[in-house]
Order: sequence, then C-alpha cells, then structure tokens
Amino acid sequence: MDLTVHTYGHIDSMFYTLNAIAMLMNHKFGEAVMLVMTMSSVAYYAMRMSYAGADAYKAHLAKVVGMVAMVYFMLLPRADMMIYDHVSKKRDKVDNLPLGFALPVGILEGFGDLLTGGFEQAFTQVDSTNYRDYGSVFGARLIQESRSWRIRSPEFLENMGNFIDRCVMLDAMIGYHYTPEELLKSDDIWGLIKAKAATLRQTSVRIGKTKSLMSCKAAADDVIDPAFRLEIESLEKKSRGSDIAEAGQAVYVLRTFDRLTSNFKKNIELSFSSYVGSNANAENLIRQQMMMNAIKNYSDDYGYARASATQESNWRIAGDLAGTYLPILMSVLKGLVYSSFIFMLPMLIMSGGWGRYLGYLTLVASFQLWAPLNAVLNMFIDIYSSTTLKAISDQIVSFSTMSRIGNYTDKIVAVASGLQLAIPFLAFSIIQGGVGGFIHLAGTITGASQSAASQAANESVTGNKGFDNYSAGNRQLYNQGGFKTDWNESYAAGASSYQHTDGTMEKVTGGGNTLFQSGMGFTASGGATAYRQEDSRHAQVSEGIQAAESMHQQDLRSISSAQSKHFAKSADYISHLAQREHNGESFAYEKMGEQGEALRQAVNHAKQLHDTKGYGWQQSASASAEIYASAGLNAGIFSEGISTKAGVSAENNSNQSTGGGTHISRDNNAEQNKSNLEKAMANSTWAKENSIDTGYSDSVKESYEELQRAERQASISKQQVDDWHQAKNVIDSQGASSSRDMYQEVAEGIKRDYDVDAKTAQKMADQRSPEAQKVWRKLQDNDHYVQNIVSNISHSRAEVSGEIATEKLDRFTNENSGKISQEVGKDVKQYAANQGMNIDNFKDNIQNAGKNLQEKHVEVIAENATQ
Repeated sequence: MDLTVHTYGHIDSMFYTLNAIAMLMNHKFGEAVMLVMTMSSVAYYAMRMSYAGADAYKAHLAKVVGMVAMVYFMLLPRADMMIYDHVSKKRDKVDNLPLGFALPVGILEGFGDLLTGGFEQAFTQVDSTNYRDYGSVFGARLIQESRSWRIRSPEFLENMGNFIDRCVMLDAMIGYHYTPEELLKSDDIWGLIKAKAATLRQTSVRIGKTKSLMSCKAAADDVIDPAFRLEIESLEKKSRGSDIAEAGQAVYVLRTFDRLTSNFKKNIELSFSSYVGSNANAENLIRQQMMMNAIKNYSDDYGYARASATQESNWRIAGDLAGTYLPILMSVLKGLVYSSFIFMLPMLIMSGGWGRYLGYLTLVASFQLWAPLNAVLNMFIDIYSSTTLKAISDQIVSFSTMSRIGNYTDKIVAVASGLQLAIPFLAFSIIQGGVGGFIHLAGTITGASQSAASQAANESVTGNKGFDNYSAGNRQLYNQGGFKTDWNESYAAGASSYQHTDGTMEKVTGGGNTLFQSGMGFTASGGATAYRQEDSRHAQVSEGIQAAESMHQQDLRSISSAQSKHFAKSADYISHLAQREHNGESFAYEKMGEQGEALRQAVNHAKQLHDTKGYGWQQSASASAEIYASAGLNAGIFSEGISTKAGVSAENNSNQSTGGGTHISRDNNAEQNKSNLEKAMANSTWAKENSIDTGYSDSVKESYEELQRAERQASISKQQVDDWHQAKNVIDSQGASSSRDMYQEVAEGIKRDYDVDAKTAQKMADQRSPEAQKVWRKLQDNDHYVQNIVSNISHSRAEVSGEIATEKLDRFTNENSGKISQEVGKDVKQYAANQGMNIDNFKDNIQNAGKNLQEKHVEVIAENATQ
C-alpha cells in the first residue's frame, strides 16, 4: 500500500521536514547514534542481568530483545512516502524514510484522509467550498480579501480620482444621468457610469508624462476602461501561487510544477455565488469592488450595543491571531512532531522501545482529526453565513450592500478562527478518550460573551457608559467650570480638515472638493501696521520713470547743442566755398555726383542771398545750411526740443500746384538732399583734390557724428521712458486685483538681522522702528519684480524692432527674394508702349515741374530766413 502524508496547504514545509528526517537517518551520524545506543543498551542490560536473580533476568532480556527487534524491524528498513496537498493539488515523494516512522504515520494519515472524506461527504453542502479542497472558511476569507482590492497603479489612481471628482460626483449631485440612490444600489457601478458619462464636461488625464484634458465619455472609454483591465490582470498575476488561485484544482501535479492555469476568477465567482448569491463574473466583481473602494473607503462599524461590540472585539483579536497562524498551524505542528522522531530515537532504543513509541503515535493520530473537525465547523459556518449574506445582499453586490457584507464576513472569519483555536485541544482529548476538549471548546465560546455581558451590565447599572473612546497621555490640573450653555447646532458629514506643517489648513468637503486656507493667522503674522508689496512696487516704478525722463531731457539738450555746433561747422564750410567761387574760383562738384550737386546748390543759394539780398557771407551760408540740414529734424521724438531757426519744416510728400495749372504729387527727396549734403561736406578726398582745407571736412564730419550719437542716445532713452510707462500700467492693473502684506517677512528679517525674539520683532515692526524700516528697504531692494517687467517689455520690443527685427527681415528677404520679379520697370514700359503712352515725355514733364517747384520753395525759405 502507498504510504502518504496529507496536507491542506503549505506542502513545501512538510516536504522539507520529511526530507530532513531521511537525510539525517541515512547519514553516518544516524548510523553511529543507533550503533552506540544499541551497544550501550546491551552492555547496560547485560550487567543488570548478571546481578539479577534467577527469574529477574527475563525482564531485562525481554527489553534487549524488544530493542533489537525495533532496530532491525523498524529503524533499519527503509520506505518511501508520498505527500499530497489537497488545496493546491500538488504532490511530491520522499525516499529512504525509516519504516518505523513511515508505516504508522502513513497508516494514520490514510485513516485521517478517509475520515475527512467521509465527514466532508456527510457534513458539507453540495455547492459549498469544502475544507478538503479549499481550506478553512475559504469563501468568507475570499470575500474579506476582496475588500482590499484597490487600484494600485499611481497613474490609474490619479486618473480615477480626477474622474470621480469631475464625472461621477457632479453627475450624481445633479441627478440628470443618475441619482445617488441609483449609484449606491447598482450592481455594476462602472457599467452605469461608463454608459452615462457626460460628453461635454472634461477631466484631467495623465498618460505617461503627458497630462491633458478629455471629455468624461472619452476618458471612460479610452483611458479608465483599459486601465481596469490591466489592473485586473495585475491582481490576478499577483495572486498566482496563493490559495485563492490554486484551490479547487482537479489534477495533482508535482510540487515544483508551476501551473499555466489559475482558478483565481473561478474561485471568486464560486465564493460570491455561494455566499452572496451573485451571478456576476469575476472581472465585474473585481471592478465593482475597486470602484467602490475608489469612491469611498469603508470602515468597520461598531455594534449597536456595548456587549456585542466587546464580544466581537474579543473574537476579532483571537480571530486575527488565528487567521494569521491557523492556516499554517497544522503543517507546522506536523513538521515539529514528525521531525522529533529523530530525538525520540535514543529514548526508544534505551527504554526498550514500545511504550514511548505508542505515546508518540498517539500524538500523530490526533493530527488526523483536525481535518474532519474543520469540515464540520465549515458546514455550520457555511450554512449560517450563506443564508444571512444572501438576505443582506439580495443577491446583488452594490455600494450600499458591500459595507454590510464586509462587516458580516469579518465577523464570520473572526468567529470561525476563534473556534478553530479549540480544535487542536479537542482532537488530542478525543484520542485520549477524555471530554476535557469539549469543556475547553465551550469555555472558548462562552468566555467572550460572559465577559462582554458583565461589563455591559455594570455600565448600565452605574450609568458610567463609554463607547468608542480613546484616551492617551491626558493630564488635568486645577480645572474649574462655570455656567456654560451652548445649544448651537453643529453638523458635519463626510468632511475632514488637516493642518499642514506650514500652517496651511486643508479641508475636504463631503462632496470631495479640497479647500485650502492660508495667509494672515495661518501661515503669516499680522500687526498694527502693514507693509504693502504693491506700494513698494509703485514707488519703484515712479522712481524709474523720473530717472528715465530726466535722462531723456539731458539727451535732448545734448542733441540741441550738437545740432547748433553742426550748423556752425556746415555754415563755415559753405561760406568758405561761396567766397572762393565769388572770387572766381571753381570746383569740380560733378565728381561727387548727387552729393556734389547738393553741395553746389547750397553754395549757389548762399551766393544768391549774398548777391541779391545783401547778406553777409556767414549769414547767407547759415541760412543755406539750415535749409538743407534741418530736413526731418522736426519730426518724431525731437519735435518738442528742436526747431530750425528759419522756421522750415520739410515733409517727405507734398502736393503742389504749378503756375501752368499742372497738379503734381511727388517725393521731394528732402532726406536724400540732406544726406547728400552731409556726405559731400565730409568728403576730405574731394576737398584735398580741390585745394580746400581738409579741416573744414573733418570738422563737419566730427560734428555730424556727434549729432548722430546724441540722436541715437536720445532714441534709446525715449524707449526706456516708454518701457517704464508700460511697466506702470502693468503694476497698476495687478495692484487692483491682488495685494500682499509683507509684515511676516519684515518681522522675520528683524529677528534674523538683529537677533531678537519674535515678540520684540513684532513690536518693532508695529512701531516701524528704524530697524524695521531698514529691513523693509532691504526687502524692497531684493524685489526685482519691476525690473523684470521692464526687461520683458524691452525684450518684446526688440523682437519687433531694432537689430533683431532687422536681422529677421534680412533673413526673410534673402529667403524670398527669388520670388519677386526684378524687372518690374521693363514690364511697365512694355505695357505703356502697348497702350500708346510715351513714358519719356511724362518723365521730362515731371522733372521740369519738380525743378520749378524746388526753386520756388528755396526762394520762399530764403525770404523767410531774412525776416
């Protein structure tokens, strides 16, 4: 017959125990122990027989014969044993075990297995999870375990929290898609939410490192639903190898074999169907539980009466201990008792063998009653709990029923675990033929109830009642009370508040909204005076505007001075040339092209004024220079500080009527004439070729460059003035909507800089002492907010003007120059010729009319200059 050890979970511990026995018994050490003990025992009893009487030696001889029989018939022969685990359906084999251990243990284990099978058949309901295949209270333990099925992925947890806040709570409170009652009573919360998710409202969704907004409907279909499937797969993978996944298998496999299939989902469906009556599939049950845990964390309720709560508490404590240790207690005790056979070996040999051996087998036999007794206990628990749980749930696992189901399964597991603690004592007492085990079992059941009833009765009689109180580290001294009455109503449901280490108060409302409160009285101090940050910034802006405008006015004065100097140098040059021409000399103006023509006209006008009006050479030259050099200086940013002495203002475009009635619209090229005149007077090479002192050219060039520098500097300072005014508008707009008191920073600065306590620092800040003012100025200096605004404005302007904008424009021109026709004039001439128009005649008429207008314009300016 096969010698077998039967386990109900934890096959590895039993395998290693039997393998250790075989290894030690087959080692040289085991053989040496048996040899030494046998020889010692023979020598001892031989000596005792030599001193014994005629008939007394027979008793000693019988012990020697019994010892030799035990050694040769029970210890030296070897046998093999199989190990079968009925929960995980795994098996393994251990070779070379002593026959004296393997034979009785195998027989008793076989008897216990037959007894367990018979008890299971007699005492177990057809559709229940029996002890032999599932272990103790399997269904209730699985339902209790299901309450801890929560979303564990950080990304999914964040997305689900945002989804519930935006897409579930709001819809439930509005009641259009579904009401809170429908949500609580639904047996498929996620199915209800997904089917009726809003399409317009959006929620925040994180996918990897990217965070975006999606509609509730899209988030449910594309993000939450796939994440649920991954979370269920992760839970199933995590449970692989546990009793929940391996229990209920039909085929035995080797202990080291990893099954490819799992009964995880099957056992979930079986347990909920047997206990709750729910016919939902495993994935829906897991998703339902995760969804309920995501909406709200459940907590165990206390009983309605103090006695019931105390009794359940006693059972719960015992149940927690039993629930932790009982699943492995049978395997542990079996392993300890079976391994003690090694230590029993010397005593069995020395004592003659059989008396102690039978005592050892009695202890082994008691283990075989554990499984049948647990089967009977399972039957009562299953019958009682399945009926009650079905009545509670009405065969639906919903938000409203899961709390009561969870509380009741906790009680079932606690009571069952407490009763299981008595089974080891009961089994051993039955083997010994006593009734002490039943007395111990009755004491276990009634002890908690009697203690709870006694305590509740005492509180009811004395009126000193306490319920759910917790007190630790309390101390009261010299308390006095007065006539205090407070009948104000106070009610808070589902709300909580928490104060952070920095003083910020966080409050979570019953609807799930999170509120934060900080500032004065929470994270900052307040006093009799205020140090307004916006006042400091307004002052910084005002000072910045004053400084910028002052710098700009100085630059304008520099322009005026440089312009006067440049006019004087230009007049000296023109006067010198006019006098020399008047004396009969001539100069080759044509070598400088348009520039020389501009200089020739200025010299001719000076001569004309001298000859026709009788002006002096210097006066005539000054008038002529101002006519050309002042073009364009009255426009733009310089209009307020610069004007020509001649009262002339030149514009780029003019509409003039000629004497012949011809209306001409043209560009008078004022800026071009001015530029040509400046370049001609600065041409020292031409002056040297015409025997003109180059000092005139150098002076004009130097004064012109000085004027240009002054103009550029004035332009920069004007832009800075505009930047500061824009910054002022920004500060004014922000100050109207935000305000911050820097009192706390000032007080902290006084404490830090002057090494005073907090009270002294507060007093100095309230009085605005010199120390407080110094700290306040230091804080203002360290506040670069205004400077940053001005810098940002300057940078933004530089992007659309100045060198950066010019560089962008040049780059754009280079990239697109090929797209523009370079022969536009040729096309225009061709079109005019096709239409019968003579372009050259138009051009000559325009040039003649322009020349006449220019001469009239110069005469008018010259007359005005002399008045």
